[in-house]
Amino acid sequence: MKNVIFVLMLLAAAVLLFVFGPPVFGADEKPKTIDFTQVLIGVDGKALFNPETKVTLTLGEVAITALETMNQEDRDMPGAKKFQMDELARKIHGNKAAVLPVEDITLIKERIGKAYGPMVVGPAWRLLDPATEQKK
Repeated sequence: MKNVIFVLMLLAAAVLLFVFGPPVFGADEKPKTIDFTQVLIGVDGKALFNPETKVTLTLGEVAITALETMNQEDRDMPGAKKFQMDELARKIHGNKAAVLPVEDITLIKERIGKAYGPMVVGPAWRLLDPATEQKK
């Protein structure tokens, strides 16, 4: 009797995994369209500026800088990964409607998180993933 219950529980778990598995594991996440020309807005509601150029900071400028700038952790990064990041930077440059898979958005968020402080990370992440605010 215990074996039958165990088999039924396994079967139920398999059915649940089959039915609900893709959303849980991210398989249903569709590519998103992002406007990389958007200006980053600070906590005061005003546009952020590049302190060197005095030009407004765009999501694209921040993302490209984060993708193209190597930090100490990147010293041993394989050339293929560096090439992938350069290809992504070229894809988003000046793009008002870049269609990116979730993996690319995640990579950009990680790179921005390493390259910038909270003043830039916050607005950039909110533009890359509007659900970020809801995940608090």
